[in-house]
Amino acid sequence: MIVTAFKTEPESANPFALPEGFNLDAFMKTWNILNYGELFWNSLLYSAAGSTLAVALAIVPALAFSSYPPPGASRFSSSCSPR
Repeated sequence: MIVTAFKTEPESANPFALPEGFNLDAFMKTWNILNYGELFWNSLLYSAAGSTLAVALAIVPALAFSSYPPPGASRFSSSCSPR
């Protein structure tokens, strides 16, 4: 499938032949038809917003967990205790 992506349309008729040259026309045609530029920026925006929201929501419990020693920490040695 990867080798076929670099073939021209006439070359793709023979699935076992190697491409004669390095051709990116299929990639450019697909990029323009499906409007990948807009889709890429849209995905980047949503992933950045989701990651920021996840980190912001994780700060609250992280602060609570870091403020108190874990239960049973005194049973081990003082090196296990966060204080």
